[in-house]
Amino acid sequence: MQRYIDNKNGTIKDTKTGLIWQKSDDGMKRNLKDSEKYVEELDLAGYYDWRVPTIEELFSIIDFARYDPAINPVFECWGFWYWSNSSDASNRDSAWRVQFYNGYMYWANKNDSGLIRCVRSDNNLPCRKDLKKIRIETTSSDLSFLGKYRRDLETNNWHYYEDEHGTIYHLRKKHIIAVIEVKNDKR
Repeated sequence: MQRYIDNKNGTIKDTKTGLIWQKSDDGMKRNLKDSEKYVEELDLAGYYDWRVPTIEELFSIIDFARYDPAINPVFECWGFWYWSNSSDASNRDSAWRVQFYNGYMYWANKNDSGLIRCVRSDNNLPCRKDLKKIRIETTSSDLSFLGKYRRDLETNNWHYYEDEHGTIYHLRKKHIIAVIEVKNDKR
């Protein structure tokens, strides 16, 4: 079985881990905070649940049999440092990164520059093309949720609330970034 599948929509499916990867980064070097902001605003292939990968996830796509870049050629990649969301245990101002030139991993200050390759779990949540999205500007403390609470157990970073009308609220960092209305939800 082929490990990586090009979905032909700017994403790559890793059949070993089940993760969906951004096929190519935007080539912009950012500090970690700006990289996180980029991820929060990313609209790719109709999905809205992109995130900064862990160092373990980034490590999983290194191909040590390759060099410059040390990654499968299905990915479009620079031989530069890519951020993870994994902080260095001995210095919380630093995070781990992978250099895809040779697959080397090292920590760096979160204010240093790096690229970002976004990832998402293939959690079978509906794609934006099947939903109607409305962006609202408020915090979760401004609303009360009477519906079901769902959490991505794999990442523990994404929160969903579903009210009695089938409206799914997608929350991130305690701020609602989208209100989504399900079309013909047959659960």
